[in-house]
Amino acid sequence: MGVTKARAERNKMKEIEAIALSLPAHDVSSHPFWVKLRKPKKIAAPMVRHTDLPCRMQLRKHGAELCYTSMIDSDKFVLAAPASRSKFFETNAADRPLIVQFGATNAEDFVSAGLIVEGEVDAVCLNMDCPQRRALAQGFGAFLMRDNEQEVFKIIRRASTELKVPVCAKIRLLSLPPTVGNGFKSVPLVSQTVEFCKKLEESGCSLIAIHARTIDMSSGSSARDNDNHVSTYRADYEAINSIRKHLTIPVVANGDIQSMRGLSECLERSGADGAMVATELMYNPRLFSMPSTSNRHVFSPTSQLAFAAEYHSMCSLYGGYTAETLRSHLVDSVIVPCLSPESCRAMIPFGEGVEVLEDAERRLLEIAVFLSVICGGEDKRIYLRDVEIHVNLMERLAEAKDCLRWCWARGGVGAGAGQGLDEKVAIVTEAFQRGNELMRLFRLGGGKKPERMLGEGGGCGGGATKKKKKKKTTKRKADIADEEVAKVEKRRKVVMKLARKVLKKASGRRMKLKSLAVAVAGNLEEGEGATAKDVKRLLKRALTESQDQDNETKSKRLAVEGKEVVYKK
Repeated sequence: MGVTKARAERNKMKEIEAIALSLPAHDVSSHPFWVKLRKPKKIAAPMVRHTDLPCRMQLRKHGAELCYTSMIDSDKFVLAAPASRSKFFETNAADRPLIVQFGATNAEDFVSAGLIVEGEVDAVCLNMDCPQRRALAQGFGAFLMRDNEQEVFKIIRRASTELKVPVCAKIRLLSLPPTVGNGFKSVPLVSQTVEFCKKLEESGCSLIAIHARTIDMSSGSSARDNDNHVSTYRADYEAINSIRKHLTIPVVANGDIQSMRGLSECLERSGADGAMVATELMYNPRLFSMPSTSNRHVFSPTSQLAFAAEYHSMCSLYGGYTAETLRSHLVDSVIVPCLSPESCRAMIPFGEGVEVLEDAERRLLEIAVFLSVICGGEDKRIYLRDVEIHVNLMERLAEAKDCLRWCWARGGVGAGAGQGLDEKVAIVTEAFQRGNELMRLFRLGGGKKPERMLGEGGGCGGGATKKKKKKKTTKRKADIADEEVAKVEKRRKVVMKLARKVLKKASGRRMKLKSLAVAVAGNLEEGEGATAKDVKRLLKRALTESQDQDNETKSKRLAVEGKEVVYKK
């Protein structure tokens, strides 16, 4: 079946290409909306928990010509109180041109959300690109496009007539689902995507951004991949080229852009009017300001720390951030690009507990010191492939955290909101450069807190330190928790061993005994205080009761037969 459909798709594409030859050339240079947007080539894509106001201002500083907001749930945005809508959307006069993206499943929510923001943006965009599980569960994003085409056209049609600003769409390529017939590969249906886009334009859509992959394709373009990155599924720029020939509205290409060289290649192969970059901007917000022939940015701790410090500087200047976006930037901008996936997992907790900018700046200094410690002070991306290093990673993390007091003593944290970009970058860079030196002093000091080894003002050495009484060593909370888990597991094993022993001896009522054993084991797991002795007593009593019942049954049977039986006590 899959092979037949794929063959039909090839035949259909031949017809479409033949039709395209008779159409006038795709030219939007004089399209009113495209001219209003200033004909952008470098476009920042919508990224969940990332493209907030300070991030957009950072991207514009480095050459972004058009920015999208993070996707906003239209129903939640409409129902939110006016005073609390700033956590979803915030902008300013310098944040233009700007397109706000909404995730919606019906025209009512989408139009209502658009009416609220239409005076502050240049256009509104319907999200038909998101392939995440949440989108599947709620029926928006790429799943709205795949499963409910008629509702899509209804949303675009109504929004284009009721809103004062243009309506845009961000889509993926339609496809055949992976089956045995097509080798479990997602086969793009370019011909159907062409028809879909033509109907979007007829419904009133003013711009279409196309992610050149299907809903089942993974980009594989994470910074966690190796530097000689080869994507799982390459973006199909030729498909975009085929689609845009049939449209008279601007078409933006998206997918696989990791450098300015890649952006130029995308525009050339797709013939698109602009190129949209997503994931790579998380790791390198200065991408658009790099030379047009440059390759992918080389990740290193100091560069990633500087990017994050710059973002914090924008937060101080413009506001518009939330605890969620602060945490996301710490993890996605610094931790993911600098470490291998195994060590990333250990570092994820660094994003927890961040609620305000001061928390994020303090945490950024902690990350700087830790990166310095685990990479030996070398300013390069860290690949921790050594098994021993992985085993001791959590120990190193705990030790590095103990060595962070010097950062707080410097005064750069907590008062960071009033500092400029250069000061913020200098502080985190120095934290990285001196992390190993301080760790050495920390170890030589026999575990003393680092501030005792720092001179006045937080410098290394040079300051007199007062002798203090040796503090009683206490176990870390994590160790105590591990011991408790081990105890519970040991007791659970004792219970199950006793239960098996009892069940083996019991001649009847096995389900009753098994239920009792499981219940007692459950109590132990919940920490309700039963001991192995208690369990043994309870199970012994259950066994006795079971034997008594069996004896009583046997006595009745023998009595009917006229026999008498005596059981030994």
